[in-house]
Amino acid sequence: MSRRRWLLPAVGVLLAGQATAFAADPPRLTSAGHVTVDDQAPSRTYLAPYLSVDPENPRQIVASAVDARARTCHTFRSTNGGTTWKRLEASPSTPSFPYCFYIAWMAAETPLAWGRDHSLYYALAGWGDEDGGQRFNKTVLLAKSDNVGDSWTTSIVRNARVLKDADVENNLVTGLAVDTKSGEQDIVYVAWGTRYPNKTGAVAAVQVAASLDGGKTFGDPVNVASSYTKTVKDAAGKEYPIANFFGDPQIAVGGDGTVYASYPGGTPGGFATAAPTPMLVGRSTDRGKTWEVHEATPPGNYPEGVQMLRWSAEGGAQGTLHFVYEDKPDQPAGRADRDIYYVRSTDGANTWSQPKKLNDDADPGALHLQVTPNLDVAPDGRVTAAWWDFRDDKGAFTNDVYATWSTDNGVTWSANTKVTDTPINRRLGVWSNGSDMRGPPAIASAAEYTVFGWDDTRNGTELAPSQDIFARAVQFKALGGGNSDTARNLAAAMAGLAIAGVLLLVVALAARRRQGPAPAIVEKTSAGVS
Repeated sequence: MSRRRWLLPAVGVLLAGQATAFAADPPRLTSAGHVTVDDQAPSRTYLAPYLSVDPENPRQIVASAVDARARTCHTFRSTNGGTTWKRLEASPSTPSFPYCFYIAWMAAETPLAWGRDHSLYYALAGWGDEDGGQRFNKTVLLAKSDNVGDSWTTSIVRNARVLKDADVENNLVTGLAVDTKSGEQDIVYVAWGTRYPNKTGAVAAVQVAASLDGGKTFGDPVNVASSYTKTVKDAAGKEYPIANFFGDPQIAVGGDGTVYASYPGGTPGGFATAAPTPMLVGRSTDRGKTWEVHEATPPGNYPEGVQMLRWSAEGGAQGTLHFVYEDKPDQPAGRADRDIYYVRSTDGANTWSQPKKLNDDADPGALHLQVTPNLDVAPDGRVTAAWWDFRDDKGAFTNDVYATWSTDNGVTWSANTKVTDTPINRRLGVWSNGSDMRGPPAIASAAEYTVFGWDDTRNGTELAPSQDIFARAVQFKALGGGNSDTARNLAAAMAGLAIAGVLLLVVALAARRRQGPAPAIVEKTSAGVS
């Protein structure tokens, strides 16, 4: 057979193998990308980000985050699946409200969501020097971009600056969801927790406000927690109302336009009056005007527990609500250990599955702390959970991000995977050290991969304890072309390079036949999203 006759069949076989390799191979971890590489200020102190994959171009990822020391909000963008990142110049904040951060409450305070016509929404708090000191008002804002973060138009959701001293509101923005199907324009929901520092005995409110015109204007917020009136008794038999003590709300929108808001139950006074209370999920079928609240979990022992809610179309006519949270139901009093649990509902929050523990560390009796979970659902229905994990800590106070995923709508879950490429030294930065400023590790999913983001102190020192953001993806299959011109061009270019590489390989093999065997070479390749 001549060289020309076997050349094209060989190319076809090799390309076919290339196309099916990702389907046959187990998921792989890419190299970690330095999200905040553009910021070299020694004082930089980024908290864990919020991530979102462009639904029209899976190679494009947007990250939002706060610099805690500068008290400012920022946006970052990757156009190659998280391999490299750029910090964008435009700010979602406004000159009237230049600051967006006061203190972390275990939740990401810069949520992102996509709307119609490739619009991107960014919810955040806003305040200025005139708003006071520790007990000050924080206004709720919503920014919208039509060019993936290159510029923003920002609206006021809740103006706290006009309130009197007795009505001071510490508003911490944690939830954002967009209904792109029910109205003539995007219906945008923003959720936040409100604390009233100047009102004695006031419990935190779980606020949700809705916009029917794509985020331009908002109605008055509704306190979801006021719809739930059950009580609980502590160990001494004293009765307390179940209220929102500490945690901040998360929201999700179902395929029929129903909006859901989750928050942890608690008792007024917090740990001083702690009694087992459930995690709660409110449901509204009238665009957030009225709510009914359901118990999503059995009563738990951690009233400030972090939780996350997501909806997917899988599982029946009403889809599935996926819910992760932290708790310590089996731990003796005073034990710090917590675990990550998952429940789901396939009937619109009426009933829920039994809790399933997601962390699989080998020694349940050891103090392997797992905290601050997050959750995301890919377009193909894959559900991924992640959290901070201390199972590998050797006494130096380090933690990692661990993750697990389900491809059968939450029925079964994969073995835990360590996502971080190096342990994070928590003796540097503000994750603890008396600051206790932290949020959950970020998750965002395309059908082909899930990307994770976290705050990291690897570039810090004791004299300059800077804190950066890194991101890394778990890739499940080869990344397709997507719907955008950019993605299609990248895919075409990569296909062309693959063909050229195969041709060069064939030529090299032919030359090798003439030259005889060569020494073996082991080559290390980069591991970006491909």
